[in-house]
Amino acid sequence: MNKFKTSAIEILKREKKPLHYKDITRLALEAGILETEDATPEKSMNSQIIMDIKNKKETSDFIKTAPSIYTLNSNKKESRQNQKIEEKEKKKKKKS
Repeated sequence: MNKFKTSAIEILKREKKPLHYKDITRLALEAGILETEDATPEKSMNSQIIMDIKNKKETSDFIKTAPSIYTLNSNKKESRQNQKIEEKEKKKKKKS
């Protein structure tokens, strides 16, 4: 996972409420969670969160609650790949 997404997750866990991507970025930079040389870290943060939601859909760590405002996805479904790995591990344990 990249540094923008991990820092966004950490900030949203701490704040326990939906936040605008600019606030997520500001808080992450202030807390020292996010270190970047990026000229526009707010835009990068927003882009990373949007792409995560778009690509992962219901397995994303984020949900959009309003324009440019995000929170953690408390109903996050596990990805199919993770489910398959867990099923294989359960089968191995049963054989042992």
